[in-house]
Amino acid sequence: MIKEKNKIIAIVILILITLIALTASSYALLTKSYKSKTLSVSVGTLKVDFKEGNIININNTKPMSDSNGMNTTPYTFTITNSGTIKSYYTISTEENTTNTLNTNYLNMRITGSDGYDSGVKKVSELGTGTFKIVDEKQLETSKSVTYKLYLWVTSDAGNNIQNKTYQSKIIVNSTSNKTN
Repeated sequence: MIKEKNKIIAIVILILITLIALTASSYALLTKSYKSKTLSVSVGTLKVDFKEGNIININNTKPMSDSNGMNTTPYTFTITNSGTIKSYYTISTEENTTNTLNTNYLNMRITGSDGYDSGVKKVSELGTGTFKIVDEKQLETSKSVTYKLYLWVTSDAGNNIQNKTYQSKIIVNSTSNKTN
């Protein structure tokens, strides 16, 4: 009877020790100590509104000079930060997999109401599939920026571009943290 009572006491003591050890280790894992001169924590709402213009669609267009390409109707879209904290965003384009127009014959230029200007670039040099056309930019709360994307077939394209198509769409990715 005494041995059985000692076993029960030993089991109860082991359970108590286990519970104390679990509680202490959980507390240690849930508390974090930062040793730094500065620590910044932002709490708020991040909401980026993206009003998309037309889906980009080039279909059976004629070759033109860069100056004429800049006089075409641009694809226009606006990004608005209607949240309570500043936002960082990038703009990419995602190409349609059924495109038949060789992007060596496509030039683009994107300008922003914030003064951004990519200059004239050959689309094939930017990438294929999904690729960035505007690197990370900051957008303060209650602010908007409107972009105009000009896209045209270069003047050095030959007759082989007839009946060819190029389609893509604009993608805006945003975050509340600046990425490296």
